[in-house]
Amino acid sequence: NTAFDYYSGSVVVDANNTAGFKTGTYAPMVALFTNHNKVTSLDAPAISSSNDYLTDYTNFYLYNSGSPIMATANGFRDPSVFWDAANNQWVMAIAANATNKTVQFYSSTNLKTWKALNSFGPLGSKENWWECPDLIQLPVDGDPSNKKWVLFCSSSTKVQYFLGTFDGLSGFAVDPTCDSYLRNGTGIQGVLFANFETTGYTGWTTTGTAFGSGPASGNQIGRASCRE
Repeated sequence: NTAFDYYSGSVVVDANNTAGFKTGTYAPMVALFTNHNKVTSLDAPAISSSNDYLTDYTNFYLYNSGSPIMATANGFRDPSVFWDAANNQWVMAIAANATNKTVQFYSSTNLKTWKALNSFGPLGSKENWWECPDLIQLPVDGDPSNKKWVLFCSSSTKVQYFLGTFDGLSGFAVDPTCDSYLRNGTGIQGVLFANFETTGYTGWTTTGTAFGSGPASGNQIGRASCRE
């Protein structure tokens, strides 16, 4: 469709043919991607599907002429979709418009119609727009019995992540300790690798004549001179 540009998103294997796109023996692949309207400049998710198993799914065909499956006055972009086996549904994490700096969560049984769960953000990096979110579950310290949900989100040239819970029904909720750390700098103890709170340069190597016998302390901090 020449009225749109197509940007990033995700592709899933619809093993149960929930969307009804299957035409042959093998499960179809369904792509959910950003549909950019060239006239309005708004972004919204659209769908295409492929049944080309024998040619490695090289050809995808637009659903509903590429029209968005969800629309909003402010725009959505970069849908990330996965199968939520616990609730027998698809889940989508998608970035809202640049001004809001939020990630929206939706659920669906057929990849075509979506129900809003909740919205997360802004938190953490708020200087630039949010895009390309992803929600995955990982074991803590390799322990499969202790898992956390991790929400990734790009912000310009940076990638930030948030730890939390996700039940597939109400959406994503950030852990209180993670929230406290990002808002107030408290609740999570960091790991100190090295510092300058010593009398010498233990663990460090100085080069040149600009350094004294140890790091500056007390009222020396902030005083410097520059000479040619």
